[in-house]
Amino acid sequence: MKDNMRMEDRIEVYDVNKDGSFGKCILKTNNNPSFLHRLLMRFGLYKCAGDAMMNYGIQHLATAIYSTYGYVSVGISSASPSDYALTDIISPVLTRMLATKSYETYYTTNDTAVFTAVFTPDGTYTIVETGLHDAITAGNMGARQTSCSITTSTGVPFGIIWKITIARS
Repeated sequence: MKDNMRMEDRIEVYDVNKDGSFGKCILKTNNNPSFLHRLLMRFGLYKCAGDAMMNYGIQHLATAIYSTYGYVSVGISSASPSDYALTDIISPVLTRMLATKSYETYYTTNDTAVFTAVFTPDGTYTIVETGLHDAITAGNMGARQTSCSITTSTGVPFGIIWKITIARS
């Protein structure tokens, strides 16, 4: 599921005054210049710096996610899909599962942290939410998905593969 998350870095270069304070901004990064700005740059009338996240930075962020999280939960509520302060899924069922972790490569080597978990339900549930956590109980939830429903059956295992890719926009 694609969400609206975005990560950016920006650089601003300033004149430094004699007292050490920053003065006038003389250069800013512009990662997505407009047609007008590109035209002005070509004629030297618009100063701007290009910007890019290095491969190491992308890999480092994927590794941080991989290292921090390791438990997957499932639940039966799709309420509040935009509540970014939740620490747990809203209506959990079943016990959080320790995920098998790995990396995949989509754009840059090891830019994707992969979490795989298998659940064996003790009843019939309509699963519509999943969470990615840093602890087997309590702790923090780093990601939550609400989605179309799947109905489970008692004793019939189902698996989840959760992939988080860090990429340049």
